[in-house]
Amino acid sequence: MKGSAGVRVSALLVLLGVLGFAAVAAAPADGHVIGIWPTGLATVLVLTADRRWRTPLLLVVLAFAMTTIWAGGRPPDVALGFSAGIALETLVAVRILGGRDHRPIRIVGDADLVRYLLATGAAGLVAGGSAFLTAVVTGWGTPWFVGLAIGVAHCASQLCVIPIFAQLPLHGAVARAPERVVQWLVVLVVVPVVFVPRDFPSLTFVVIPLLA
Repeated sequence: MKGSAGVRVSALLVLLGVLGFAAVAAAPADGHVIGIWPTGLATVLVLTADRRWRTPLLLVVLAFAMTTIWAGGRPPDVALGFSAGIALETLVAVRILGGRDHRPIRIVGDADLVRYLLATGAAGLVAGGSAFLTAVVTGWGTPWFVGLAIGVAHCASQLCVIPIFAQLPLHGAVARAPERVVQWLVVLVVVPVVFVPRDFPSLTFVVIPLLA
């Protein structure tokens, strides 16, 4: 792995570990889920690496998931099941999004958009299915609820994170400069209000349309 690629992968790994642990730690202590574990970041990590590094990185994702979920207070058998699901959904997303060697992810044309939506949807289904089976085998929570909660959360992670690292169509802003200043001021006020409460999932995403 070349120097720049190695630095990028190392930075993504550190971010994956920190956000993974934070997601599990922020989930309710008496709950049966793991928050919005950064599976989208795991997909980006594997997809943008050289092809020969993808299998080792999938194993690293598995290890990171196992470590962060276990350290976050989940039983080891549950952590293993959830981690295997994360690795599998990452593999599925990478296979659907394409096999190009560490080129930027593209969401430019219609075909790219369809592939992106298929990948995120399939990843969510795999995550939900594996979580459901884990709950059935380990007796951890209500299986249908655990599967639904983790499937939706991981699909959301894939949907939100992948475009941040993707090549998107070039277009100008819809709003004029003064309007954009007001939009960002509103975001700076609204985001803390919807993000700080811990009794329900964060609704931070509701402010995204303000940036149109």
